[in-house]
Amino acid sequence: MRARWLSLSLVLAAVFAAPTVFAEGKGDKDAKKSDTSGKKGTKADADGVRRDPKGITGITPTFEAVLKGNAAYAAKDWDKAMAAYKDAIEKDSKDPLGYYMLGEAQLAAGKLDDAGQSWQTALKTSANDDVMHAKALFVIADLKERQGKLEEAAAAWKEYGTYAGAHPKAKGYAATATERQKAIDTHNDVAAKAAKVKQRIQQREQEQLEQAKTPTPPAKKK
Repeated sequence: MRARWLSLSLVLAAVFAAPTVFAEGKGDKDAKKSDTSGKKGTKADADGVRRDPKGITGITPTFEAVLKGNAAYAAKDWDKAMAAYKDAIEKDSKDPLGYYMLGEAQLAAGKLDDAGQSWQTALKTSANDDVMHAKALFVIADLKERQGKLEEAAAAWKEYGTYAGAHPKAKGYAATATERQKAIDTHNDVAAKAAKVKQRIQQREQEQLEQAKTPTPPAKKK
């Protein structure tokens, strides 16, 4: 689904950009460049503030772990990515980003059930974050559809559409929810009609079988 991959790409782009919302504190925004600005890696400077490789923006150890996970994810090293995201969660179990990205890595590794559990936790921990909450609802609905749980998927898409429509700041894709619900309804209608046709064919075959078992009465002599 195009919207799904667009959603993930936006998350990765935002995380790699190291926005100030993940900074350690307000004071970090005004932090001056340190002497280590040209060095690789993220280290704590003399003032105790952790900065990105360019020494400009303060970032938390949690966000640092997420960045490592994203680098591994981009390299398709799912095990390394999952380990990094789990490390991020250990550092801050209340941050939904770690759970969200862990779910993405688990999905890529084919661990659908694990991904679902991670996203459910991301949903629970993002009550005060419209953007992450909407993204969690989106991937949960998408996952249920992938798993063929169409009834649950339809309900999940409806929940996502309602939330995205009511929270403009979430920048969700409410139209996608409507499209997926229609697609599921169409699939169910086609499946129902196919089931009826199959039932009629089986019934006809059974009737023919019964007729074949019934001996034909001998012709009467004139």
